[in-house]
Amino acid sequence: MGILKLAIITSLTLSSMAVTATTYKFIPGNNEVGTKLCVEAGSNDLKGYRSEMRSHRLNNRRIANNLTCNGENVASFAERYNALKTAAHINKFRKNRVTITDLAANKSPQTSDTEVIIVTVN
Repeated sequence: MGILKLAIITSLTLSSMAVTATTYKFIPGNNEVGTKLCVEAGSNDLKGYRSEMRSHRLNNRRIANNLTCNGENVASFAERYNALKTAAHINKFRKNRVTITDLAANKSPQTSDTEVIIVTVN
């Protein structure tokens, strides 16, 4: 019985540990429309992303396949910074899309730090 109690207490203790994710602050490197879209995508602001697309009458398919943020595709950029809502939306318009999600990365304890990312369009 002692081992069972210890296992239960250990599992409860480990599951109750607070898991906080790193927060990112995106700073646009310039005032280009593409840079604004990258900031919206990385910030997981789907409403802002769609608004920016509509206000400039941009084609979702063209942006999803051609816009690069800091050297990587806009959908991959959004996914890298855990902006999963915008990444999923953008991926709907990509050709030959492949998505890999690291589930273990989301479950490991992280510190609550803020990382500043300067965004530019290549």
